[in-house]
Amino acid sequence: MSQVSVKSLSGKLALIVDDEADLREIVTFALKREGMTSLQAGNAQEAIGLIRQQRPDIIISDIRMPGGDGYELLRTLNEEKVRIPVIIITGSESHAETALNLLGVNVVLPKPFSSQDIVAAVRACFGLT
Repeated sequence: MSQVSVKSLSGKLALIVDDEADLREIVTFALKREGMTSLQAGNAQEAIGLIRQQRPDIIISDIRMPGGDGYELLRTLNEEKVRIPVIIITGSESHAETALNLLGVNVVLPKPFSSQDIVAAVRACFGLT
C-alpha cells in the first residue's frame, strides 16, 4: 500500500483486524508499549466502518475471518484509493503470497509471531529501524 516516514510510533493509531479477540489484545498491548493507540475489529465489515470514521495510520489484518475476510478489506482499500500501510498476519503461506502479489500489502507476518515481530513490522512500515 504505502510507507510513511516518521520519527516515532508515539501517537499513531493502528487498526487491528482479526476474528480472534485474544490476538487483537496481544497486538494492542505490544503497540501500546510503543506509544500507539489501537482500534479493533473482528472482520472486514467492522474494519471498513472504522477506517471511514477514524482513518488509522496503519492496518494490521488477518486474511481468514468470518463476516468479511482480509481480501475483502484489501479490495475495498484499493477501490476507495485508501493509502494506509497494511500488515497481513496469516497462518497460510498461500494466502501470504496472494496478498503480497495481488493487493499491494507492505508486510506479511506469519502466525505465530512475537510481540517483537509485530512491533518491528510496524516500525518498518513507518521507515523506522
